[in-house]
Amino acid sequence: MSLLEKIEPGSPTIFLYLSDPGKVRASNTEIISEVENAGYKTIVITTNFPASVLEKLYTQKGINTENIVYIDAISAYSLGKPPEEDKRHFNVNNPGDLTSLSIAITKAVQQMDGNKIFILFDSISSMLIYIPTMKTVKFIHFLSNKIRQINYSGALLAIEGGIDPMMLAQVSSFVDDIVTVE
Repeated sequence: MSLLEKIEPGSPTIFLYLSDPGKVRASNTEIISEVENAGYKTIVITTNFPASVLEKLYTQKGINTENIVYIDAISAYSLGKPPEEDKRHFNVNNPGDLTSLSIAITKAVQQMDGNKIFILFDSISSMLIYIPTMKTVKFIHFLSNKIRQINYSGALLAIEGGIDPMMLAQVSSFVDDIVTVE
């Protein structure tokens, strides 16, 4: 069963994708490809790969990137200065700046129109490099509630075995389905 077949029309659905470390990038592109082929507009929140890298990767995989908005929390941190923003690219200074990340998510959501919107968060595991577990759990709780309140669907990516069992149990309670990518 595909990801989108599990989404009930008019009912926001959130998935937790647990991926092998070597398959995180492939999981990301598979999700984006599936939602793009189904006509969804997508907001990609990335703490893992710079938006420019994802955009090139998606293009190489034949994904139309015109309906994707990027919230990039890693480029400014790794480059020392943020890339230029436009209507499809929002920057956050670093993955640990949760206030700026929340504001960028709100801005991206406000500019999206239509009812087929999907939010991909890549990745919980990367965020744990920058902030403590409990802050990450609180942010994931905030994000999952925001997704539900705006009546979108989404997916959270994490490396299988990359988050401790207690955190996994807490995050699992925020989602509707857990998908293990083998």
